[in-house]
Amino acid sequence: STRAMAADEVVLEAAGLRFRQDADWELDRVDLCLRRGQTIGILGGNECGKTTLAQLLIGNLKPDGGYVSPHVQTSRKQAHSLALPLRGLLVISTLGLSLLAIFRRRLYIYLMRSGLYAPVLLLLLLEAARMYEARRLQSELEETEGWSPRGARTLGIGYISSEHDAAQKLPGHLTIEEVIGGRMPVTAPEEKRQEVLAALHASGFQMYSDNGKPVGNAETYLAQGLKMGELSGGQKHLVYILAVLASRPRVLVCDEILCGLDIDRQASVLRMLQQLQHHFGTAILYMSVDVSAVEIMAQQTIFMHDGRFIEKSEGCEMLESPQTREARLYIQQSKEITSHSRGRNLLNAFTSGISVFS
Repeated sequence: STRAMAADEVVLEAAGLRFRQDADWELDRVDLCLRRGQTIGILGGNECGKTTLAQLLIGNLKPDGGYVSPHVQTSRKQAHSLALPLRGLLVISTLGLSLLAIFRRRLYIYLMRSGLYAPVLLLLLLEAARMYEARRLQSELEETEGWSPRGARTLGIGYISSEHDAAQKLPGHLTIEEVIGGRMPVTAPEEKRQEVLAALHASGFQMYSDNGKPVGNAETYLAQGLKMGELSGGQKHLVYILAVLASRPRVLVCDEILCGLDIDRQASVLRMLQQLQHHFGTAILYMSVDVSAVEIMAQQTIFMHDGRFIEKSEGCEMLESPQTREARLYIQQSKEITSHSRGRNLLNAFTSGISVFS
């Protein structure tokens, strides 16, 4: 069936991938095949090579061996579905007035004197203002490190990481609505605002007073023009995540995306990732040191150690019965830490849907 063929579509592939840093191989002969609507979880400790792999996949680094082959291409038609007809109308109107000036001087003079040209001129000014504002916002967001490069975004590849501290470098004068809606593939202002509100609600975004009590809600934050400079580090990181998700990437590379978020917000973000995948068929490469997060997300699990994939399994079979010594030791230590959490852990927050701090 068409659905089955789409689900089997390869969207990102790497073969024999190698990367050398000085005299050492940070990545050694890595093979990866990610399909539409699939989540591959890569589990491993710090400095095992996950971030290097992510940087190679999005094109920030060039491999010393092997290749990366993206098979996705996003369409810009949806993003410009409203803008293009309006621009076309304005161009036609302008050309019409120009032709009138040339061939029908009297009629042209009548239109100018009667003021009938005013609506067209107003539309031109409004469109020019809208395009200027969109380009200004896009330019400011482009200057922030941590987004996937322009070439990767053109192919529909999104990237979220805490490694480059991208959230902290977002301009403080931008509102959270501007940041989240900046790459959203809709142009109608009211529709965009509703999607921003939905994202804030789904993520559990919340401001707090100095004594730790909740203040306001998503609607008031947008109405008051809440700015990035007013947020804490964790809140900035959450808005950064929402901005990338709002772009609806075909492929999403996640590298330790939950760092800086409390457990409840972590659970909300994982639910949003699953919803994104369900609605748009997004393929997700989820990299983490956290066994619980990989267990929640992964349809295929890989354990990474010293720049190599040393164990793989379908589903979370490997997390229950690891075969290699390295994976067994790592997973055992992680489960011991979780067992001392007194129930305040990511798995409980995700499965119960109830705040672990209640």
